[in-house]
Amino acid sequence: MATHSLEQKVEDLQKAVESLQKENERIQAINEIMNLVGRYAVVHTPSSMARTIDLFALKQPDVFVEIAMWGVFIGPDQIRKMYTEMSEGAAKPGAMFEHQWTTPMIQVAKDGKTAKGLWFSPGHETPPDENGKPVAKWCWGKYGADFIKEDGQWKIWHLHFYDTFMCPF
Repeated sequence: MATHSLEQKVEDLQKAVESLQKENERIQAINEIMNLVGRYAVVHTPSSMARTIDLFALKQPDVFVEIAMWGVFIGPDQIRKMYTEMSEGAAKPGAMFEHQWTTPMIQVAKDGKTAKGLWFSPGHETPPDENGKPVAKWCWGKYGADFIKEDGQWKIWHLHFYDTFMCPF
């Protein structure tokens, strides 16, 4: 029967504690990212769309948003402009966008500094037609995102929305 020295047992315990601490940090990161995505879903409405800007990693020069039907917006300035203009243009009577982010699949990098996620997103919208009258539509797609920890807070670094379909209600 092999006996371990006290030093070996202490070293083994320290490694176990470090491993548990890293796993706890990854679990905390997943919770923080799910809350970040929840905030995005809540403020991604015509009346509060401009508040979406605060959720992005604007200190990263390669931050971007790609929304299938709107295009690609690269860099902090384009993201600010896109969400501000969208907020101003969409805040009309009857306008509504509501997209749920379901089935979260999140992976946090081993270093705890970045993460990736994928969500299905059923939703509905009432964009204006050519006469400015709201038209109810079903919208379904997927969100894919990269996240980065910026100043101790998780932020959206790269965001993609891929639409599966949009059709009349």
